[in-house]
Amino acid sequence: GSAEQVFLEGMELFIQKDYEQAQKIFHKSLTQPRMESVLPIYAYFFINECILKQTGKGNVPAVTNALHFMAKYEPLANNTNFLWSMIQTIVFSNLDYNDAVRLMELYLDKATGLTLYSKAYLINTMAMLEHNGGEYEKSIRRFYDVEILLANGQAITPELEFELSFAREYIANIKFILEDYEGAIEIFTKLIKEETSKEN
Repeated sequence: GSAEQVFLEGMELFIQKDYEQAQKIFHKSLTQPRMESVLPIYAYFFINECILKQTGKGNVPAVTNALHFMAKYEPLANNTNFLWSMIQTIVFSNLDYNDAVRLMELYLDKATGLTLYSKAYLINTMAMLEHNGGEYEKSIRRFYDVEILLANGQAITPELEFELSFAREYIANIKFILEDYEGAIEIFTKLIKEETSKEN
């Protein structure tokens, strides 16, 4: 049958929790003639889910392939919730995040039609993972990249405002960790003033 028909067979098996067979069928759907260019994204997504259910860990090649197709498919390219639902399955600990950062860097470079919000979200997420892993210098550079990205005079939406505040708060935290107390206090004071002015 078509890729779509085979994929639906895989979904039935997945729902029945026959993850081993479902994974095989999802792989088979990738080799069949297909009409929908979105199908490989979901096939690799569910291949990863099958592996996750069986082993407790996501699969880097499956996530890599899903993101490869997602980057080229503009209707889904900016779906950061869907992207993170895959990425987080390959972040196994605070010290085991390098594959996730590498995939997000690649996605940021290759994805079609990324919005400003998606770019800020991806950079902040990479920076947060590096911060959690103790790579403060790399992390603070990325957070400053978000500030630069969002300081070009465009209208700041509530979503972008959140990403900017998120970056600034982490910058202040890192300055505090690195014992730049004056720098940290200056940023925290600015953030408090911004929050107070919003409330009034």
